Amino acid sequence: MSGKSVYSKDGIVYLKETNQKIMQYTFHNQFPYPNSEIYLTSSERAVLNAIAAKGDLITYRIFKNDSLYNDSRNEPYWFLVRFKDDDTPYRNYN
Repeated sequence: MSGKSVYSKDGIVYLKETNQKIMQYTFHNQFPYPNSEIYLTSSERAVLNAIAAKGDLITYRIFKNDSLYNDSRNEPYWFLVRFKDDDTPYRNYN
């Protein structure tokens, strides 16, 4: 995505030049998926639940029609945790 300008509105990231949707994101205050929908170990789920409870869990989806992201993945959603500019976690997770 080097050299491309983007903007964000209502949880969607667009290419500025063409207004093409390239990514959708959502902040969560609880883990958004029940056990049956995504496989996680109990410890992984506990960590994600703790992060989400503090409002620092983001799910995001790359729009497949965008040639910027040719990674051949089939899963539409990924999880992301916020970090500060100095690479430390945004909050202290216990």
